[in-house]
Amino acid sequence: MRKNKPYIGMLMMLACALLWSLNGLSIKLVPWGAMALAGWRGLAAALALFAAMRLLKYPVRLKPRTLLIGLCVCATGLMYIVANRLTTAANAIVLQYTSPVWMMALGMVFFGRRYRPLDYGAVVFTVAGIALFFFGELTPGGITGNILAIADGCTLALVYLLVGESDEPHRLSGILLGLVLTALVGILLSLADPPSVTPASAALVAAMGVFQLGLPYALYSVAINYCPPLGCVLIGSAEIVLNPVWVWLAVGEAPDVFALAGGAVILATVTLWCALGGAKLKEGLPLS
Repeated sequence: MRKNKPYIGMLMMLACALLWSLNGLSIKLVPWGAMALAGWRGLAAALALFAAMRLLKYPVRLKPRTLLIGLCVCATGLMYIVANRLTTAANAIVLQYTSPVWMMALGMVFFGRRYRPLDYGAVVFTVAGIALFFFGELTPGGITGNILAIADGCTLALVYLLVGESDEPHRLSGILLGLVLTALVGILLSLADPPSVTPASAALVAAMGVFQLGLPYALYSVAINYCPPLGCVLIGSAEIVLNPVWVWLAVGEAPDVFALAGGAVILATVTLWCALGGAKLKEGLPLS
């Protein structure tokens, strides 16, 4: 049974976190507006994911759950971008990563999931580590952006839960739809102020779409077969730790002491949760 090999899912989610973590550096290297970047990157990701589905002979299926996954994927990407414009980047990412809290609440209400003390402790320490990571940059301002970032955390949690409750053709179809919607909205909204396109920027945006969205989503759709949704979102939080590392190495923006402490808390919490069997499911218990 696939669920008996959670380490496979863990490794795949670590690969996802590694690929997602390159976003911060890539965005700094592409001088495009947020919507143009989201739209064209989403298009490249959609094409890559569609090609992978054809290669795997997975049909595109449009059903109510597929549509819901697509809407949540699109909303998550676009709300994060808008939240970054209306509040600080630190506020946006910290509030987005309240997603494990949302996942527990929504999982219990809508999917009948039950959680262990180990799970609750891991969520509390992970969210605390994320807040500590950005402690020096958090501000009380930008209330609209903060609200959008919290809503973004909710839709991200729904993506993890809905994907975890679907089979591979349906989950991949939903993610594909979400990427297509993101591309359409982003490209249309960027027409008023089109980006300055160079061969280098176009190639980088295409690579971002393929390797930072398309491939990670494909990996995640497989990882969820082996590791429960809560495990995926906790392990995926390693993205926050890795993101500033690449920026630091490339452009010399060194993380401060709070970031180092927060990163240590996140890594220690996720590692301990995994080591204590957090990603293992007990038979007959619908844990996440």
